[in-house]
Amino acid sequence: MDDIAIGKTIKMERLKRNMKAKELAKKAGIAPTYLSEIENEKQAPSLKTLHKISVALGIKMEDLFLISKKYKEVNWLNNLQIF
Repeated sequence: MDDIAIGKTIKMERLKRNMKAKELAKKAGIAPTYLSEIENEKQAPSLKTLHKISVALGIKMEDLFLISKKYKEVNWLNNLQIF
């Protein structure tokens, strides 16, 4: 799948901030295993959980969606083949 979903966006944003998964999970008040499942697209987080994660990352929840959309567009453009 070429689309980058919200879980992968969360992981990218966490890594940009040099945060370990355990640290983000603790700040967000969720289990590290649950965060791992979200980041690996095995679980879909609720809006409440997304809000907690976004606060822990220091960004607005809606920015997670905008960033995800931006990553999808860049990924799509990178997959274009010009002949």
